[in-house]
Amino acid sequence: MVTGVAYAQLGGMPVMVITGQKPINKSKQGQFQIIDVVAMMKPITKFATSIVSPTKLAYTINNAIKIAEQEKPGAVHIELPEDVAAIKIAKKDLVDVVMPEHRRSVIDDKMFESLKKQLESAKSPVILVGG
Repeated sequence: MVTGVAYAQLGGMPVMVITGQKPINKSKQGQFQIIDVVAMMKPITKFATSIVSPTKLAYTINNAIKIAEQEKPGAVHIELPEDVAAIKIAKKDLVDVVMPEHRRSVIDDKMFESLKKQLESAKSPVILVGG
Protein backbone atom coordinates (compact mmCIF):
# COMPACT_ATOMS: atom_id res chain seq x y z
CA MET A 1 0.00 0.00 0.00
CA VAL A 2 2.84 2.39 0.78
CA THR A 3 4.09 2.20 -2.81
CA GLY A 4 0.64 3.06 -4.19
CA VAL A 5 0.20 5.94 -1.73
CA ALA A 6 3.64 7.35 -2.58
CA TYR A 7 2.87 7.05 -6.31
CA ALA A 8 -0.41 8.93 -5.84
CA GLN A 9 1.36 11.63 -3.85
CA LEU A 10 4.13 12.08 -6.42
CA GLY A 11 1.66 11.98 -9.31
CA GLY A 12 -0.72 14.53 -7.79
CA MET A 13 -3.61 12.08 -7.51
CA PRO A 14 -6.11 12.63 -4.69
CA VAL A 15 -6.32 9.43 -2.65
CA MET A 16 -7.69 8.76 0.84
CA VAL A 17 -6.36 5.74 2.71
CA ILE A 18 -8.10 4.58 5.89
CA THR A 19 -6.27 1.98 7.95
CA GLY A 20 -7.24 0.11 11.08
CA GLN A 21 -5.24 -0.13 14.28
CA LYS A 22 -5.25 -2.17 17.46
CA PRO A 23 -7.15 -0.53 20.34
CA ILE A 24 -5.31 2.51 21.65
CA ASN A 25 -6.94 2.80 25.07
CA LYS A 26 -7.02 -0.76 26.43
CA SER A 27 -5.03 -3.13 24.27
CA LYS A 28 -4.93 -6.75 25.51
CA GLN A 29 -1.93 -7.52 23.29
CA GLY A 30 0.15 -4.62 24.58
CA GLN A 31 1.97 -1.85 22.77
CA PHE A 32 4.41 -4.21 21.02
CA GLN A 33 1.79 -5.01 18.35
CA ILE A 34 1.05 -1.38 17.49
CA ILE A 35 2.95 0.05 14.55
CA ASP A 36 3.04 3.83 14.20
CA VAL A 37 1.42 3.87 10.76
CA VAL A 38 0.64 7.60 10.98
CA ALA A 39 4.35 8.43 11.40
CA MET A 40 5.16 6.06 8.53
CA MET A 41 2.61 7.77 6.24
CA LYS A 42 3.47 11.41 7.06
CA PRO A 43 6.47 11.67 4.70
CA ILE A 44 4.50 10.28 1.74
CA THR A 45 1.14 12.06 2.22
CA LYS A 46 -0.18 15.58 2.48
CA PHE A 47 -1.98 14.72 5.73
CA ALA A 48 -1.86 11.78 8.13
CA THR A 49 -3.74 11.45 11.42
CA SER A 50 -5.33 9.04 13.85
CA ILE A 51 -8.92 9.34 15.01
CA VAL A 52 -8.97 9.46 18.83
CA SER A 53 -12.67 10.25 19.21
CA PRO A 54 -15.60 9.06 17.07
CA THR A 55 -17.13 12.55 17.22
CA LYS A 56 -14.13 13.80 15.20
CA LEU A 57 -14.57 11.24 12.41
CA ALA A 58 -16.84 13.26 10.10
CA TYR A 59 -14.81 16.45 10.52
CA THR A 60 -11.52 14.61 9.93
CA ILE A 61 -12.80 12.90 6.78
CA ASN A 62 -14.15 16.20 5.41
CA ASN A 63 -10.86 17.94 6.15
CA ALA A 64 -8.84 15.10 4.59
CA ILE A 65 -10.92 15.27 1.39
CA LYS A 66 -10.30 19.01 1.12
CA ILE A 67 -6.56 18.54 1.64
CA ALA A 68 -6.36 15.66 -0.87
CA GLU A 69 -8.05 17.73 -3.58
CA GLN A 70 -6.31 21.07 -2.98
CA GLU A 71 -3.51 22.09 -5.30
CA LYS A 72 -1.36 20.04 -5.71
CA PRO A 73 -3.68 17.05 -5.18
CA GLY A 74 -2.23 14.09 -3.31
CA ALA A 75 -2.63 11.33 -0.78
CA VAL A 76 -4.06 11.56 2.74
CA HIS A 77 -4.19 8.93 5.49
CA ILE A 78 -6.59 8.37 8.38
CA GLU A 79 -6.02 5.69 11.01
CA LEU A 80 -9.05 4.31 12.87
CA PRO A 81 -8.26 2.29 16.01
CA GLU A 82 -10.60 -0.65 16.79
CA ASP A 83 -11.77 0.71 20.14
CA VAL A 84 -12.60 4.15 18.73
CA ALA A 85 -14.47 2.56 15.81
CA ALA A 86 -16.53 0.49 18.26
CA ILE A 87 -17.78 3.47 20.29
CA LYS A 88 -21.43 4.26 19.67
CA ILE A 89 -22.32 7.94 19.56
CA ALA A 90 -25.56 9.84 19.22
CA LYS A 91 -26.43 11.28 15.83
CA LYS A 92 -26.59 14.75 17.38
CA ASP A 93 -22.87 14.46 18.20
CA LEU A 94 -21.89 13.96 14.56
CA VAL A 95 -20.83 16.84 12.38
CA ASP A 96 -22.33 16.87 8.90
CA VAL A 97 -19.78 16.21 6.19
CA VAL A 98 -20.00 18.88 3.54
CA MET A 99 -18.17 18.04 0.36
CA PRO A 100 -16.06 20.94 -0.88
CA GLU A 101 -17.06 22.69 -4.07
CA HIS A 102 -14.39 22.29 -6.74
CA ARG A 103 -13.22 25.49 -8.31
CA ARG A 104 -10.09 26.10 -10.30
CA SER A 105 -8.77 29.63 -10.11
CA VAL A 106 -9.35 31.57 -13.31
CA ILE A 107 -8.22 35.12 -13.98
CA ASP A 108 -11.09 37.51 -14.73
CA ASP A 109 -11.09 39.80 -17.80
CA LYS A 110 -10.43 43.01 -15.84
CA MET A 111 -7.40 41.51 -14.10
CA PHE A 112 -6.12 40.06 -17.38
CA GLU A 113 -6.33 43.45 -19.14
CA SER A 114 -4.53 45.14 -16.25
CA LEU A 115 -1.76 42.54 -16.35
CA LYS A 116 -1.51 42.84 -20.14
CA LYS A 117 -1.04 46.63 -19.91
CA GLN A 118 1.63 46.27 -17.24
CA LEU A 119 3.54 43.73 -19.33
CA GLU A 120 3.30 45.85 -22.49
CA SER A 121 4.66 48.91 -20.68
CA ALA A 122 7.45 47.04 -18.85
CA LYS A 123 11.01 47.64 -20.07
CA SER A 124 12.41 44.23 -19.13
CA PRO A 125 9.58 41.96 -17.96
CA VAL A 126 10.37 38.65 -16.30
CA ILE A 127 7.59 36.07 -16.35
CA LEU A 128 7.66 33.05 -14.04
CA VAL A 129 4.94 30.48 -14.64
CA GLY A 130 4.33 27.51 -12.37
CA GLY A 131 2.11 24.50 -12.78
